[in-house]
Amino acid sequence: MNKTIRFGVFTLLFVASAALMAQNPELTNRNPRPGQGKPDITSRKGGIIIGGAVGGAGGKFVPWGGFVDLSDVAPLPGASANGRCAFNATYDEVNIGAAPTSPNYTNKLKVDGGDVAINTARHLNVGESKSVTTQPYLLEGSHALTLSLDDGNLVAESNEANNQFSFKYRLKCKASTTPQPPSKAVAKVVSVECAAGLKVRVHIMIDNPAGITSYHVWCTTDSTTPGDKTFMAPFPTHVDEFVDIAHLAPDSVNRQHQWGVKAEFQGGQPPILAFGLEPGPDHRCPGHYVPTKATSK
Repeated sequence: MNKTIRFGVFTLLFVASAALMAQNPELTNRNPRPGQGKPDITSRKGGIIIGGAVGGAGGKFVPWGGFVDLSDVAPLPGASANGRCAFNATYDEVNIGAAPTSPNYTNKLKVDGGDVAINTARHLNVGESKSVTTQPYLLEGSHALTLSLDDGNLVAESNEANNQFSFKYRLKCKASTTPQPPSKAVAKVVSVECAAGLKVRVHIMIDNPAGITSYHVWCTTDSTTPGDKTFMAPFPTHVDEFVDIAHLAPDSVNRQHQWGVKAEFQGGQPPILAFGLEPGPDHRCPGHYVPTKATSK
């Protein structure tokens, strides 16, 4: 008899619980499926544009996964040397996930696994897409070009399998119709932006057909946190990066704040120094200058 009563009570509880779940389906979904609530970085246009202007106008659209002869595409003026030539390369990135990307990530173009273009400090909000134009040097001959979005998988995504796209190509660098001066290394500070506290963000661009070995970013007036990077072979030929760096303490001297980049190269090219000032009428970010208080006697 007791067993019969216990079984009846259990049955009633089970039926009541099932009815409650049916009326409140959210109770059965307390634990989200893997991948929910995460960003998802990918490319949706099906290929990349090689050549043409910044943004891709006038370039050659190359679908991912195929083979193409790029020999008919005109390289950038004066950007052919040592068996390789540079092109504008335009691709898209989009966040099809359910959360903004975090932290900032890096995209790379690679030829046969070696970096040829690096774009740093990337960020996408939910549903946001961006067009990115960079300038890789492509090797002559038959090779594979790969786009690696969120290279190194810094962002935890709902799908990590849709970040890499590639195609195979053949290239004989097209001769320029007009004589061009020999290619030279270039380094510049594109901009300096104020950030929180004593931080700044320095945008640098460096090019050298023979390869870039390292760069050093610093403030010419005082001490800062490290802003160095050294590259290993195969050396990149184009670097477009945002360097987050900070003063170690507010400046006690009323003066402009200038930031520099020193780029080192392969191929016997001497280092190049380039400079840029902090923004504002005083060329100094707010809070980066604190005058020394006079001591009372």
